[in-house]
Amino acid sequence: MLAYEVRDRVAIVRLRTIPEPGTWFQELDVILDDDGAWCLLVDATAVTELHGAWDDRAIGTALEWRKPSVLAFAGDRDHRFDAFHDGFDITVASPQAKLNGLDAVSWRQAGKIFALAEDPFTEALRLATVVASRAPHATQLAKEAIWRGMEMPLQQALRFETDLTLLLQTTKDRAEGVAAFIEKRQPNFTGS
Repeated sequence: MLAYEVRDRVAIVRLRTIPEPGTWFQELDVILDDDGAWCLLVDATAVTELHGAWDDRAIGTALEWRKPSVLAFAGDRDHRFDAFHDGFDITVASPQAKLNGLDAVSWRQAGKIFALAEDPFTEALRLATVVASRAPHATQLAKEAIWRGMEMPLQQALRFETDLTLLLQTTKDRAEGVAAFIEKRQPNFTGS
């Protein structure tokens, strides 16, 4: 079973090896069902082994995670890690990292890596904490709008985004966000 800790609503998983996709997703379901965790952070900075066939099917499963996900990594990684990393919403790497022999700076310029940091875990934790501080339903639906919308024609994607926005109008977190804005205070989101 994957060991994890929850800190500031972020479920942190620290990996030494990356398991087979089937095992990974099965064990990850437990973490994703944790109501106290609103964002997933996977620390792969110390990974020395990658097991299994990470392919488009595995990536598709990762994209269906309803919670936002952040990945931190360092070192040289091959094509299998590239497939693993594609399933994450945000990726932070060390500037010295390599993916498929290409340096992290080039991957950043291509949009495959969100940020570069000397300490990728610390920066990934900072980003995950910001994401986890937001209303979880809004964050989950924004993620869905982005990932599903990329495959749609523009007009259909905009309509889909509007439909998801309308769903959010009925949440208590939306009312809390509006009240906090009017009262000039930080919102206290509850996930309802």
